[in-house]
Amino acid sequence: MAAGRRRVWKILGVISACLAAMVIVAVVSVAAISGRMVSAKVEMPVPVTAITIPDGDPLRIARGKYLVEHLVSCNACHAKDFGGRAEVDDAMIGTLWAPNLTTGKGSTVLEFTAVDWVRAIRHGVGKDGRRLVLMPSDEYYNFSDEDLGSIIAFIKSTPPVDREKRAITIGPLGKALLASGALDFAFDRIDHARPRPDTKPAATKEWGAVLIGACTGCHGATLSGGKFAGAPPDWPAPRNITPHETGNKGWTFEQFSAALRTGVRPDGTKLGTAMPWPAYAGMTDSDVQALYAYLMAQPPKPVGNR
Repeated sequence: MAAGRRRVWKILGVISACLAAMVIVAVVSVAAISGRMVSAKVEMPVPVTAITIPDGDPLRIARGKYLVEHLVSCNACHAKDFGGRAEVDDAMIGTLWAPNLTTGKGSTVLEFTAVDWVRAIRHGVGKDGRRLVLMPSDEYYNFSDEDLGSIIAFIKSTPPVDREKRAITIGPLGKALLASGALDFAFDRIDHARPRPDTKPAATKEWGAVLIGACTGCHGATLSGGKFAGAPPDWPAPRNITPHETGNKGWTFEQFSAALRTGVRPDGTKLGTAMPWPAYAGMTDSDVQALYAYLMAQPPKPVGNR
């Protein structure tokens, strides 16, 4: 009997050792895969051409200020002064630092050419050829050269801020999300050869199709909301904003506009703080109408089909 028990314990010991070895191999593999993904340089599938940046043009800078503060929300990640901040600072996910966009000490863009700006904002690739982590370039891809130039001109006009960039670190959960494909790069989501819409700002669903990019990062490509990979446990699931029973079905333009302006839905409930409605409250009536027209023209989808 004693010999039998020893044999069982020996077998269990071997199994435990094998399982431990498998875990170690898996951890090492995940770390290696995610490390290669972050450090890999990519080739642009299409040539990146320079655009005109209207430095010093007050009207274009004002247009850029409006777009930045009320539509594309660059300062939501890069801080109100554009000096950069930790967008994610979590032991499990990692430290992901949105860089300094000013001309101060620690600036990432001090030596940027017009091509570098376009490559980063529209295509999600840094000056060093690496894919940018967390930069939602797919949300900005549809903006015209004129609007993109205005955005850049406004950012370049902001006061210099001295703030050094912290190194990007990827935690164990972040590595697992990258290796599994649950967390990806905007560069890989963009069809870089796709023509941008030839449309001008107006109260139309066509212009709404340009503006909607700012909503897809949270509400998903289908706009039906639901939890997304890598979100903190206490992060609320984005809502369904399609015209479905679980979304915005039956909302009038007046109700939609009031929700963006006041943060209160038609049923009296308040929008959560994760929804940056105070920024959207400053949108022009025409842009709000365009966004509403686009959303109401979408097919209804049940909540959670991101």
